[in-house]
Amino acid sequence: MQKSILALMAIFCALSFKNRVFAQSANPSDTLKVIIRLLPSKPSLSKNRDSIYVGQAVTLTAANCNGTIAWSNGTTGNSLTVSPNQTQFYAAFCTSTFGCVGLKDSIKVNVQNVPIPTASPQTICDGESTTLTAYGCSGGSIKWNTGQTGAVTVVNPTYSAGSVTPSPIYSETTYSYTCTYPNNGQSQSASVVVKVNFRPQVPVISASPTTIFTNGSSTMSVSNCSGTVQWQKEMANTWTDDGTGASKTVTLSKTSNYRARCTSAQNCSSAYSGAFIITVSSPVPNVTASASDVCQGTSVTLTASGCSGTYKWGAGQTTPSIMVNTQTGGVYEVTCQDTAGISAAKRIKFTLQ
Repeated sequence: MQKSILALMAIFCALSFKNRVFAQSANPSDTLKVIIRLLPSKPSLSKNRDSIYVGQAVTLTAANCNGTIAWSNGTTGNSLTVSPNQTQFYAAFCTSTFGCVGLKDSIKVNVQNVPIPTASPQTICDGESTTLTAYGCSGGSIKWNTGQTGAVTVVNPTYSAGSVTPSPIYSETTYSYTCTYPNNGQSQSASVVVKVNFRPQVPVISASPTTIFTNGSSTMSVSNCSGTVQWQKEMANTWTDDGTGASKTVTLSKTSNYRARCTSAQNCSSAYSGAFIITVSSPVPNVTASASDVCQGTSVTLTASGCSGTYKWGAGQTTPSIMVNTQTGGVYEVTCQDTAGISAAKRIKFTLQ
């Protein structure tokens, strides 16, 4: 019906003359005059931004109309603010005060989804950081749900037990941003999920025994690591990798420091433990005498054993055996000096009776 009315109006209004007389007679009062109104000009449409993101608004403006602008969405007025969720065309007509409707003009509003941000890396271990990057929003301002601004920002999400099943393997943190243009408002948000893997606890080391003699053995173990235990040994003031495993047996010639860390199946490692000390002591020599009851003046041979290093007798001898003259009583001492140091002294006492 509306199209028929517009077509009839166009027939009358499209003629390029006014007040033309279609019938004449000798008597002017017998003349019928029909006035044909000119069609209004086609409006000229513009927009305050060529493209917007979902959630933002764009203002359309119609010019070159001396009448009333009617928009395709049913509203009237020289400007129209819209916030479509997808790319859409809008049309406008100019209607004169007489009611003649001119040709329409249309304009396209381009609508884009907010680009998905990225996180690099997207999977981290608890305590690490990741870099978030937003895209697009040229000429606008970017704001993250953390309150930070700018296209690139660094965040430090933390592991939260129980936030994701299964626990305690990992948790997830969602980061999102919006784009705001000064005259078009704020867009909907776009988000990225960062996975935060559980970081194991620092291992607790025990050993049996913790003190050994030179070239003795000790077994160290860690009970609070469900992943892989990585061992290190301190050598010349530098920590050096020394194998893996929940337990470790070592044979040592001197006191040594060890430490360990726990690495999960997700390749997240704990901090290293403090230094664990295995103390190595030089063994006290065993001493035998060639006789245990002799007459005064009889020589007795003392023989030391059980030392892999050097024997040190009180008089300065370094041989395993020494000869003792029994003219007088006295005390003789011998120690063992090896890679572990110097042992406690073995004392042999000679008594006159």
